[in-house]
Amino acid sequence: MRTEIPTEIDLGWVTILRDPARVWLLRALCELEAPTISELREVCHTSDPTVRRHLEALEALGLVRAEPAERNGVTSSRPPTRFVIAGDAVERLCALFQLLSEPLVPSPAPAQGLPPGR
Repeated sequence: MRTEIPTEIDLGWVTILRDPARVWLLRALCELEAPTISELREVCHTSDPTVRRHLEALEALGLVRAEPAERNGVTSSRPPTRFVIAGDAVERLCALFQLLSEPLVPSPAPAQGLPPGR
């Protein structure tokens, strides 16, 4: 059964996909279970302020949400906030990253005697 592909593109997605840091953050959110900013910083190899700035932008687009922090009862410090992909975007984003992780099939070699396409 063939699934219809939407022809309309949300401009918010274009903004996300052209920024490598946001793509890395979204991929990390798909792979990790409710990571903290520190965990995201380690996976994305960037600074805390950069992670925070991009998380705020993704939250504004409705793709990411902060999970309420829970105390563990052992330490008196405030627990770190954890982040997850919001709503139905998790399925679409994880499917996208799965698709992108699969190797591309090489295109066939051009037939002999035909000029290469432009």
